[in-house]
Amino acid sequence: MLWLSKPASLETTTIPPLIVDKQQGDIRVWGGWKTTDGYQVPGTNTVDIRCQREQSRCSEAVATVLHHSEGEDLEVQMFDN
Repeated sequence: MLWLSKPASLETTTIPPLIVDKQQGDIRVWGGWKTTDGYQVPGTNTVDIRCQREQSRCSEAVATVLHHSEGEDLEVQMFDN
């Protein structure tokens, strides 16, 4: 909720090209970004969203590499609806 009320400026985030792929009624959206400062702990993030029209179903996977003094951790969340 904090980000919605006071979003981080785009100057602190690097966003590579977004990939949108549509094939036979299915769609996939993939992208990533690196947070360097702001509302989120610095890290590298990706999102992969896939929707299948015939099944009326979408899934979203979000992965984050968290950098800290002892190394790195990978955090992955998957949502299906």
